[in-house]
Amino acid sequence: MGQSSCKELFTLILFFSLGFCVLASAQIIENDVYQIAKKEKKVVYLGAPDVRVFQSITTEFAKKFPGIELEMTKMQPAAAIERSLTARAAKRNDIDFIDTPLGYLPILFNRDLVEPYDWSKNLGVDPALALFNGRAVVGWDTDFPIAYNTQTVKQGDIASWEDLTDPRWRGKILLEPRGLAFAVLALKWGEERTEKYIKAIMANNPILITSSTAIIEALAGGQGSIAVGPYGGPVLKYKREGAPVDVALIGPVPAMMETTVMFRDAPHINATRLFISFLTTPVAQDLLYRGQGLGLVHGASLSPVGQLYKDAGLEVIMESTDAAQMQRLVSMAASAIGARR
Repeated sequence: MGQSSCKELFTLILFFSLGFCVLASAQIIENDVYQIAKKEKKVVYLGAPDVRVFQSITTEFAKKFPGIELEMTKMQPAAAIERSLTARAAKRNDIDFIDTPLGYLPILFNRDLVEPYDWSKNLGVDPALALFNGRAVVGWDTDFPIAYNTQTVKQGDIASWEDLTDPRWRGKILLEPRGLAFAVLALKWGEERTEKYIKAIMANNPILITSSTAIIEALAGGQGSIAVGPYGGPVLKYKREGAPVDVALIGPVPAMMETTVMFRDAPHINATRLFISFLTTPVAQDLLYRGQGLGLVHGASLSPVGQLYKDAGLEVIMESTDAAQMQRLVSMAASAIGARR
């Protein structure tokens, strides 16, 4: 074996050895956290996903960490943040964590309500999912591929984003009016090109529908032929259930992140750390995807739709962690859509 080969072998052995040590250290810390968490007994969560899906995740969590229960109240992020702030103003300390898009995080950060934590070192969370010095952990992504009705759109009819500006699709495009997909695309395209593109889409007289689910149902029902706004995972879930819908393997695919945030004064802080870290594991991610079509399109543990994009060689553009930049881009996209007439 040559000197170069020996060096490469040594580097490989060192890499795996360090990885094993980090994993072993995380397992030791996890066990220590669990010993304290057992005394806390529960986790209180205000969240947007389906409660039944989280019940299935909690069942698996309990197998690994017996004695800890999840108390979940279904609530959208804005309402959950408002309730959390109201509770703290009233000196009530009864909420452990919530989920929220990146855009709402400054509300919590500016009030110093979230304590940093080294999720990767202590509990083995994928570093790509731990944001803002550990003050937030990505629970799942919301990706925005081009979706279409397989009964009215033939394979090959859509080869690029530009094809959506073709007059043949006039009145046949379903569009989510917030324009989140376009806001993320602007990170790659630039604001000028993106705004021009939105205006071209609006010239095709799209049908504006609020919410991802409502758009998918309208697409499946034939109210439109193409859709921008629904998440990829739910579209494929409808497809598996027999609906005539699919995602076009066209890049780039814009995506945003939904984060889990633990409050600094969480009453069950150790149990919450275990649950949030467990949510990022393949077991929990699989249940989240199978139950609601939600999952990751970036990081080490890709959901099936994330793997689909990767296998197709599609570029996935993740939103910027610069809240001010994203707020400006979202405002630009929404204004361009609103100024249709």
